[in-house]
Amino acid sequence: MGDGLARVIPFRPRLEAPPEEPLSWYDAHRFERGARYREIPSGRTGYFIGVSEVPPLTAMDLSSLVLLFRDPETGVMWICTESEAMVGVGYVPVSWDLHP
Repeated sequence: MGDGLARVIPFRPRLEAPPEEPLSWYDAHRFERGARYREIPSGRTGYFIGVSEVPPLTAMDLSSLVLLFRDPETGVMWICTESEAMVGVGYVPVSWDLHP
């Protein structure tokens, strides 16, 4: 220890967070009201407003429930239906950006 040489400390890589599994229409109970989500595959982001009931929009929609989102910049709202979930549309949470 007193020979002036540096002691080698084994390197342990930092554990990475597991990849975020996209949420879909089927996970409506897991969305957090007011949280921001990115839509896969379009990439648009919006705040989750809640769940609403509308008449089924397509023959594939067996449920009348839709997820409501609002674009943070334009205020435009959009919905996610059961038929969109069936073709792979999903959402991942977006963390707050400190520097736009």
